[in-house]
Amino acid sequence: MPRARALAVVLAALGVAACPGSKPAHTAVAPAPSGSASVEVPLGEVTLQAALEAAWDGDYLLCYKRGRTAMQIAPEDLETLELTMRCAHAHRALWDAVQWANKTYAKRPQVRSYALGVAALLRGEIGESRKILDKLGEHIPAAAYHAALAAVLDDDPGSAEKQIARYVKANPTDPAGRALQTEILCAYDLGKCNAALETVKSSDDDETAIARRLGAVVGGPAIVTRARLAALTKDADALGSAAFGDALAVMTANREGSDPAVILVRSPRSGRPEPAPGVDLVKQARAISRLPFATRVLQLAVLNDAAASTAHTRMAALFPTELATWRLAKRWERTSHSARKELERAAFVRWRAMVATALARLEETCELTAAFPWTDRGPIGNSTRARCEISLDAARGRKIADARLAVSPFGMLDVEAAIEGEAAQKDAVALEALARTLSKIAPSSTLVASALWASAEAGSKNPHAIYAEAVNLTGWDPALSRKLLQKYVDAKDVPRAKNTVYQALIESPNDAFLTGVLGEILLHDGKASEALPWLTKSCVSARARKEQDVLGKTLSSLSVAIAKAKLPADKAAREAALKCAKGD
Repeated sequence: MPRARALAVVLAALGVAACPGSKPAHTAVAPAPSGSASVEVPLGEVTLQAALEAAWDGDYLLCYKRGRTAMQIAPEDLETLELTMRCAHAHRALWDAVQWANKTYAKRPQVRSYALGVAALLRGEIGESRKILDKLGEHIPAAAYHAALAAVLDDDPGSAEKQIARYVKANPTDPAGRALQTEILCAYDLGKCNAALETVKSSDDDETAIARRLGAVVGGPAIVTRARLAALTKDADALGSAAFGDALAVMTANREGSDPAVILVRSPRSGRPEPAPGVDLVKQARAISRLPFATRVLQLAVLNDAAASTAHTRMAALFPTELATWRLAKRWERTSHSARKELERAAFVRWRAMVATALARLEETCELTAAFPWTDRGPIGNSTRARCEISLDAARGRKIADARLAVSPFGMLDVEAAIEGEAAQKDAVALEALARTLSKIAPSSTLVASALWASAEAGSKNPHAIYAEAVNLTGWDPALSRKLLQKYVDAKDVPRAKNTVYQALIESPNDAFLTGVLGEILLHDGKASEALPWLTKSCVSARARKEQDVLGKTLSSLSVAIAKAKLPADKAAREAALKCAKGD
């Protein structure tokens, strides 16, 4: 049988088919070989891609079966082994996968140990997983990556930093490793965090430098403008990182207020280069990236799509023991609700208490502190205990949180707890002073703006100047811009509303709320012809993102503008406005 025909038979047996999610989002990055590509693609890589596609679709049983098939072809491919264990866990068949690994790899102790270490991590047996993975990490970078995840969950940032450093040393151009490294550094050392965030501004075209800044922008609290995001997307394309290219493209669309649905988020199998000749797959396995799953959640949540909860549930099934999974859910009410329900259904053991800190409200933190021995001195335990005290006694809690900032190193979680404590006592002066201090330690982080905004909210003597400074520091982030503009709209402060909206629109020219407010201002000034295009743009964007509150107000003003814009030159604008008003 010719080789091409043999490959086709194997693909048919595996059920590999074209999937819309695997098509390129833009032409700058060509997808890696897929099931229908060149016959030179190793069969192990083909079956790995098929397993990834099943995981992407939420078919965990099929993923598990395909993963085991792939391991028959490439028995020492740790990347496929990791995915197999993750899908088995998501299908609630991890016990079967462990038995299979023990039997299949009895004579390959390193591969067997890796499987057992990943399985222990997925079960939340942090001590057991660290015992296995820490030892393997000395020789196998892939194990070091997971050892770092286990150390984060164990609130041991020092060990986590050590392990992720091993991984990025072996894989310096892997943005996923750089992203995890930034997450770890920012959690406990703000100085190192800022050093990582500073790399975002770099224009160095060395692949390692590109990987550093891609990881920093996704993994840390970086301030990034729309123009910089667009440049970073090109960096990801140049590096051949489809996952980061898609993530940054969606972030860019969200920031400018356009429709993120136009970006086709590729599944994890796309853009994955096949291993080079002579590569040791055991030592150099690539960690299965959660980023495509997070990008899909982000895209659906921004579109107010009910499927966002389903997408996050799939992500949580595959990556349950990563704090980033649960921090992502907190950003939107829909995903936060479903994630909290998921945690409530599970046994309340230590590791689940750790991930629950990402979703916990202030009044819930005392319950979580019961899971932490008071001997712990990690950033998660410290910040959770401080927040608990703030909920019980604002003055005492604030002292505990502030005292933590007097001992170096301290990280992002400590700063957030201090801001919360000072805000609870409405100490605007202390919050502004904290912002000034942070501007010297971590000027590239969003923490400075957070402290300033809290100061203005707490009753600063000059709140308008403080609000403006905070928004300006974030590069006119649309979320903050909207909040500030809403304040001036509610107060009917037209001069400040005008000033705010004109500056915010430079960064977010298609934002439905911003364009709608500008259209209403122009309409009230008697400039119907000028207002009509802005109101139409607001209508189009609000419909795309299902922002019903914004859409309702816009449609009301749009009908008035259509009636008043009667000049012959307004004909095309009126037709476009009528089309959107009708929902066409």
